[in-house]
Parts: sequence; C-alpha cells; structure tokens
Amino acid sequence: LRGRLAGMQILSGQENIGYVTAKDLLQDNPQDIAAHLILADLFIRKGLTSVAIEHCQKAIAINREVVRAHRLLALAYMTEASWPKAIEELELIAKVLPKDMDSRLSLAYCYRMTGQTRKAVNSLENAQEINPASTLPDLNLAQLYTKEKKMDQAITHYRKVLEKTPKNAVTMNNLASVLMELPEQSSATLMEAFTLATQARELLPYSAATADTLGWAYYHRKEYDRAIPLLESAKSLLPREPTVRYHLGAALNASGQPKQAMEELEAALAISTAFDGAKAANSLLAEIRSRAGGGK
Repeated sequence: LRGRLAGMQILSGQENIGYVTAKDLLQDNPQDIAAHLILADLFIRKGLTSVAIEHCQKAIAINREVVRAHRLLALAYMTEASWPKAIEELELIAKVLPKDMDSRLSLAYCYRMTGQTRKAVNSLENAQEINPASTLPDLNLAQLYTKEKKMDQAITHYRKVLEKTPKNAVTMNNLASVLMELPEQSSATLMEAFTLATQARELLPYSAATADTLGWAYYHRKEYDRAIPLLESAKSLLPREPTVRYHLGAALNASGQPKQAMEELEAALAISTAFDGAKAANSLLAEIRSRAGGGK
C-alpha cells in the first residue's frame, strides 16, 4: 500500500513526499521491488541516472523477471548514452515480450546510435508487424533512411505515414524537404514539395521548420521575394541552425544580394562544417568570393 501511495504522490506532483514515502518503505523492507522502481523512475526524471541504475539493479537482483526493472534500467542507460548496455536490456525485454512495440522502437534508436543500421531497420520492421496501424515505425524508418541518404526509401515511408495520418504537418514538411533533396528533380516533384510545404505551413504557421521548408520551396521556384522573408523568419527562430543560414544565403545570392549572402554562408559554416548542405554552402561561398575578387 505504501508503494502505491508513493507512486500516487509522485504522479500528483508531490515528489518530495513520494520520495520520503518510498525511502521509508525501503528502510522497513529493503526487498520491496516497487519502492526501488518508484525511486528509479523519479531519479531518471531528475537526471540522477547513476542512482536510478542502482535501484534498478537492486530490483533485478531481487527478481530478474520484473520487466519494468529492465525497462527503467534501459531508459537510464539511454539517458546517459550507454548504448551497448541499453541494447542488452532491451534485447532481453524483446525476448520476454515478443509483441512489445516500445522495446523494438527503443532498440532501433540504440542500434542507430551505435551505427548498426541493418539491425535498426529489422527492429523497426518488427515493430511494424506488431502494430500495423501505428505510424511510429514508418516515421522512424523514414528518418533513418533520410540520414542514410536513401531518399527513395525515405519517401516511401513518409507517404505511408501520410496515408494513415493525412493532416500530419511534420511529416508533410519532412517529405517536402526530402523531395527537394532528390538528385533529379522534375517539375512534378517540385510542385508536390511546394504543395506539401504550403499545407504544412498552414497547419504550423509559427514553426521555424515549416518556414524554412516553404522558403526553400519558393527558392526552387525562383520566387526569391517570397523565399527570403520566410527564411529570415526561420533564422530568427533558429539562428544556430546552419541549414537555415545556408538556405537564406542561397536565396539572397540568387536575388542579387551577394554581400548579405556571403555573411549568411560564412555564419552557416562557422556553426558547422558537417551539416547536410555544407558542401553546397562552401561551393557557393567560393563562387561569390571569386566574383567579388576576394579569391578565398
């Protein structure tokens, strides 16, 4: 009963009281698994992962068949980026609960963070089989393939998400961005990207991401007077996002403002030299400098 009380106290915002209740319970009964897990959950949310891990390990030592203990331990390891340890716990859960989608999604993330792309894909495909109605596996697969620069596969999975959730503005925006990254862009592809970006902006009118994507779509349409205000808006919200600064620089250059374009491109590359558009930003900056006689 005290374990249940501690959990209710924490859930109701009385974390200090819940902590005391759980600690008192452990003093009276150090083998109380529920109290260990209540404290572990609390410490994870407080960022005290090392203490959370201790409580999870104590709970597992008492009864290693308690799945919640392994789940919380995996979460603690993920919080501190101990990916191999998190994978070990999540793989155990997946064996015990073969129909558990959450563990498959978490496993896929951990596999991605350790460069195990094939395993990440397999885990997401398993999650898809467990719950075909969920958009999460397709969304994660789309993001994974985008990062891997496998744009055709990314597009396929983004389209599947939109089939299930047609008003998903974030997915519309992401799909529009991916379509504009295709090496070969037909007028139909660019029109679809523009339509998706416009719809996403209507649904999320104050988002930096939708401002950037729609601005970039206008850039591809050579409508620079419409592109620049949107990209300026995105910059005001995300001044440290190098892709936004590159997009703005490209639009300014195309509109006949090379000096301002150079400033944006230099800012983008000062923030990062490893973002997706870094190579194009470097090339454009070199071209502008060459035209200006700077020579760098």
